[in-house]
Amino acid sequence: MKRVFFKVKPFIKYFLVFIFFLFWNIIIQPINLDEIWNYGFAYNIYNGLIPYKDFNIVLTPFFPMLISFFFTLFGSNLLVMHVFNSLLITIMLLIIEKFLKLNIGIFILILCFPLSVSFPSYNLFLLFLFV
Repeated sequence: MKRVFFKVKPFIKYFLVFIFFLFWNIIIQPINLDEIWNYGFAYNIYNGLIPYKDFNIVLTPFFPMLISFFFTLFGSNLLVMHVFNSLLITIMLLIIEKFLKLNIGIFILILCFPLSVSFPSYNLFLLFLFV
């Protein structure tokens, strides 16, 4: 009887997708102003400030609260936000490929070449929730 805990090939493929988007968000893509605002909102919530009372926030506070939870686990750094974003994109592409039975190559191109699409933002989080 063989015991296989996980298939190596899909694990490596999604790990490479994760590394690609982490590299893409940190090295290739320039820092966007919305990314700085989202980091500031999450940092304020991490420091105990209350949205809409202690600081102005335009979007709903669920996304900054989720990122501030990861700040408490790994530290308040922009790199943590990029790792969370790359993990979010990788999970979204996994769902697209496994459940919707679509090829993820075209989605990777769509997320990469308009440079302002794959940065950590509320809009990408909404796309993840939509998928």
